[in-house]
Amino acid sequence: MLFCHQVPGCRGDDSSSKSLQEDLHQCLFTALFNSSHREMYRRYLNAGKGGDKTGSEGCRPLENLFGTLKNLLQGKTPENLVKVSCQWSAVVSGFLPRFLAAFLNVHDKTLCQKMLQHLCNLIGLAEDSPAPCRQLETPQVMRAASSMLKQVRDADVYNVARDNEAGGSQLKFYRKLAEILLSMPVEDAWYETALTLLQMNHGILEPRMSHVLTHGWLNVTQMSCSSELGHFLSELFNTYFKLRQMPKLITYITSAIFDTNHNLSSLVCPRIFTDRFHDLVQGLPQTTAVDIWGKLVEEMKTRYIIPLTDKSQDVGLSSKLRSVATVLRLYLGGVKMADYTITEVTARTAHQLMSQMETEVLQPLYELCSQQGEELSDSALFLSYTWGELKLLLALYDKKYRAGITFSTDTVSHQHDLELVHPYLNSERWLKLHKRVKKSQNKGLQYLLDLLSIQKLKALLLFSPEQSEAAEHLQTVIDRIVSLPADITDDHRNASWDGQPCSIRGDNCLVSRWQTLVSNLPVFASALSTEHCEKIAKFMVATALDQDKTSDLYLASLTNNLLVAPVTMETRRLQSCIIASLWPQLTPTQGSGKSPKKKRKLSPGVTMVIEGLSELGAMTPDGPQKADSDYLTELKGVASLVTKALSITEDPIDLQPQQMQLLKILEKLPLEFLSLSERVRCFCGLTLLASCTANNSTIVHLLTTLLDSVGPMPVFQIVSADVFLSWLTTLCSDTQSTSCPAQTLVDKTCQVLVRDFLVITNMDAYITKLCADLKLCCGHLQHKKIQKASDLEKAKFILASALLKHVTVQLQKQNLPSTIRDCYRGVFVKLSSVISTIVSTLRSVPSKKTVVSPSSYLISCFRFVVNQSCVDFGKEVKRKEKEGVAMEIDGEDAKPAGDVETVTLDENLTLNTEFVMKRLTDDIGQGDGCDLSSLEFIQTACNHHQHLKSVLTPAVVHKLYEVLMSAVTRSHDQHKLMMSSKPVHEADLYKSVKSLLDGHVPTRKTPSPCNSDLEQQDSLSRRHSLMSALQDTLASVITSCDLDLFKTILANLVDSTFPSLLWTQADKMLAAMTVWEKLLAGHLTEEQSVEVTVAAQHILMNYQSSLEQLHGLPVDSSLRQALPILRSQTAMLNYGYTLVPRQTSVLCLHGCRVIPLEGSTYSSYIPACTAVQEVLSALIIHHPNAVLSVIPSYVANIRHLLVSVIQHGCQDRLAPDPQFVDGMVHCANQLTRLLSLLQPVKVEFSKVAVYLLSDYACEVQRVTLLPAVKKALLPGIYILLDIADRFQVAQLLAVLPDGTKDVFKLMYAEYTKYHKYTGRV
Repeated sequence: MLFCHQVPGCRGDDSSSKSLQEDLHQCLFTALFNSSHREMYRRYLNAGKGGDKTGSEGCRPLENLFGTLKNLLQGKTPENLVKVSCQWSAVVSGFLPRFLAAFLNVHDKTLCQKMLQHLCNLIGLAEDSPAPCRQLETPQVMRAASSMLKQVRDADVYNVARDNEAGGSQLKFYRKLAEILLSMPVEDAWYETALTLLQMNHGILEPRMSHVLTHGWLNVTQMSCSSELGHFLSELFNTYFKLRQMPKLITYITSAIFDTNHNLSSLVCPRIFTDRFHDLVQGLPQTTAVDIWGKLVEEMKTRYIIPLTDKSQDVGLSSKLRSVATVLRLYLGGVKMADYTITEVTARTAHQLMSQMETEVLQPLYELCSQQGEELSDSALFLSYTWGELKLLLALYDKKYRAGITFSTDTVSHQHDLELVHPYLNSERWLKLHKRVKKSQNKGLQYLLDLLSIQKLKALLLFSPEQSEAAEHLQTVIDRIVSLPADITDDHRNASWDGQPCSIRGDNCLVSRWQTLVSNLPVFASALSTEHCEKIAKFMVATALDQDKTSDLYLASLTNNLLVAPVTMETRRLQSCIIASLWPQLTPTQGSGKSPKKKRKLSPGVTMVIEGLSELGAMTPDGPQKADSDYLTELKGVASLVTKALSITEDPIDLQPQQMQLLKILEKLPLEFLSLSERVRCFCGLTLLASCTANNSTIVHLLTTLLDSVGPMPVFQIVSADVFLSWLTTLCSDTQSTSCPAQTLVDKTCQVLVRDFLVITNMDAYITKLCADLKLCCGHLQHKKIQKASDLEKAKFILASALLKHVTVQLQKQNLPSTIRDCYRGVFVKLSSVISTIVSTLRSVPSKKTVVSPSSYLISCFRFVVNQSCVDFGKEVKRKEKEGVAMEIDGEDAKPAGDVETVTLDENLTLNTEFVMKRLTDDIGQGDGCDLSSLEFIQTACNHHQHLKSVLTPAVVHKLYEVLMSAVTRSHDQHKLMMSSKPVHEADLYKSVKSLLDGHVPTRKTPSPCNSDLEQQDSLSRRHSLMSALQDTLASVITSCDLDLFKTILANLVDSTFPSLLWTQADKMLAAMTVWEKLLAGHLTEEQSVEVTVAAQHILMNYQSSLEQLHGLPVDSSLRQALPILRSQTAMLNYGYTLVPRQTSVLCLHGCRVIPLEGSTYSSYIPACTAVQEVLSALIIHHPNAVLSVIPSYVANIRHLLVSVIQHGCQDRLAPDPQFVDGMVHCANQLTRLLSLLQPVKVEFSKVAVYLLSDYACEVQRVTLLPAVKKALLPGIYILLDIADRFQVAQLLAVLPDGTKDVFKLMYAEYTKYHKYTGRV
């Protein structure tokens, strides 16, 4: 031990030092706990306390060892002992827990208990020790004791039943430790030790529970509060909740408060404790809940209010009353009395308690407040707030109770009159109370009065019979709540608040007021006037300039939460006021000149921008009856400024950081759902900003969002489309801007332009000019040297591609008026003629690869030309066929059959398509031409293979298949290398596999170019998109084959799923599975469907063999191979018996057992659980007859899922990983959905459902489910109770063990009372 602590570097924090120290400890413990020494330890510990010599012969080494440790702990160090940086007592105290941990690994539990007592004796925690070791500081003693107790708890050394048989010696020892604990100061180690004793057995602390609560909670102040207090209280209440002894714990608390001999400060209630306490109170049975409520009310009345009213001399009674009021307030905050499941008896009891609180608690309490001043005012007001919230909730669910809230002039006589909700004080007394609070300048009391005013506002909105009568009073209350200052200082922005009324001061008073408004804004948002919305909007804009703080209770963080809250998303008037408040502050400014006394003169473009933004800020929100033509007329002046600003070319300026913050406000607003006029205003304002600024990637994204909004967007009826497209083309050619956002903006702009017929008909001149510019791009093909294409030329091809895309979409619509169709046809003819000419020129010069670089822009344009030409050709062929049939019916001389075949596709288009296909096939084969535009072109050509038979010959298609299959395999191999080149965290693996199972790549907003992590995510997203496009294209190629080639390719796919490839060519197998899945989703002919059905059986057999080979592999390896197989199986099962016969479908059940569920990490469990559930759901939905033939196997798989969901849904297990809570709730919901699918066949499952119920009861008795997971899972359990036979349930009640039987009885009672259908509603 000495050597371990003296080696240089052993005391460092680096990993190498820790590793060396672990090795040294391992060597030491190997020597100390050699198997030859076990008998010596047994004799030494059985001899007594280690000091007896009788029976300890041959134990001299252990006597020397523990004697040396005892001397070191007592400070008796020999002169020749090496010096250490700290006292040897501290070194030894840190060594003892490790010594005990090593001892636990080699000895039985009885001997381990004796060793624990012996080690506690060394540090002065023995049964007869007067005090802990004097040489050790109290924190060191507590840390050593806590560490050793945790070792004993984890090893399950203390067994209550075995100890009771032996006389209870262990219990006496632990209770002695608890006695010693109560004499020590409260700190982190104290709570850890108490928590460990509680977890070992609550009976250890229970005899002294009142003293534990007093010492560890009641006497703790806000300044001396430990971070472990919340965890200790949460576990304490959770333990008594599990034992169904919550009333007993409440009695301990009230007794501890009453028995305290000194004044108590305000109870410290950490947030983690209050949240957990509320959850536990909601889970109490209704009878227990009202019983505890009644006991607390009676406690306040008899022990405190009556003695204080009788002028008792107990000076500490007022402080104790505050503490009991806090407990009652916390309890009522979580009580679940407002619900349709509450019985009439419970509701009647709740109403009686509410009346009792009003007359016997609240009314006398305010009498005491008027006598004793502010000492009880905060408790009275806080208790009134909790009582008022419960009263309003009860009024929503009970008509009789709602009648008690009556609106009249007496109950709202003035703005401070709260008699409408709180009738125990009349209007005069409420006014006096308000004046007294205002005079005291107590910000906390003023905050509580504001909360009571909010309750009055709720009552006026919800329960007043006529809103017109209450309108004046509503506006008066809202005026008080929305009284926000116009000027915000830095002190206001930097102030924080912890949410406690007692901590409200002058600097954070505004934070508390803002928090009150933000949290209650959904209540009265509909009653806000325009002036109120303007005040709130200006305050939001002023406070959102700061960056987010770490706490939620800063002005900036509260504002940012409000910006994305549903109330902001749904209140258009508030959105309009926020946007109007932004424009004046977004006004750009140019920097000063070289001389500090001379400011640079504003340029004409900036002057126009400032003028336009000022006009936008001065506009008022639209009325509900305003016509579209009216607001377009109002915006013509701003639109002319936009057109002029876009036409001027000036050096761009940079936006200030504060202005960039304001743009983030716009990003959070639902721009796509704004009113039509507001969207046009936003578009004009953002376009003005974009015309003069440089860092405009955020503005580009916002413009894209506006153009992609719901409904029409007639902005280009007032803004010149030609000028905007010219500016947009220049923007795309700017190498400093990111390409993706700019290209997206081009696409959405063209979509809006093409849809607006009034705009597209006036763009003939611009289209003609664009075609001329495109022709110039191929001029260099006549020269010997290829000139590099400029960025402006690329941008023009991007624009042409977008125009062709949306024009062809319109041309393919049915019932389009001829005038509009002719307009779209004219645009298409012009652009397609130019694109075809360029491709023909390129075909005539095959040595030169491309016109623009990269060639994806040209290919994208040509794809739309080919697609529309083939569509038109198909329509022409059908028209000719109909004419021939009509002539035969009329008896006329029919044309020869060959006349219809003479209708052929344009030869030039065919040759161009053949040329492009050959070029793309060669490029993909070389590995340098596989991009989205190329794949989309191939897919388009394959979709029209009937019209392009001369291009897509069997040889061409076969070569294309081989090239694409090779590319798919390469892409999977590169993805595997990329994932293996960096450590994969659990959360990343979970998200990656979840994305794979969901079948899509998650999208997000445009990242900042400087953020390398987001750019890496973008690269990964593009890679996934490319892989998906490859698979879709390959499926299209396969479906375009003739039948012979189709059979050959199917045989190749079947061979690629052979189980032997799982270990040698796993990437090839994964590629074949993904292509097979895409092929099933494609359009197959009747002959192809027959061949696919035959191949499906062979592939399913291969899947089953592969899954059997994965059994026993590590979780991650098994997960990577098995999940795609399950995904493919689900896709096949979803097609029913037409694809998978009954005998083959049953094989999928056996594969589900291979997936590692129990004992796996959350990152691997959640996607695995989802995959298994999808397979089982597909079986019961599409193959019910097959499931009914193997009910035991199917139920075994459901049991596997149920047990794993309960084990992983344990709240203790989820506590360190809260990011997986949503995933576990999703798994529970999916399991409930799976169980609901059993209802159509409940007769067949009625005999086996009871086994699942037994498994649920046994597992829940062992672990405590997270409330959210339990809430999602319980409906499924109730479905099993619906299905189960009542005789089987009775038998289950008879055979279950006692503890499990109680759990099942409680669950069955709740099901029978609230959820079982009894024949009436």
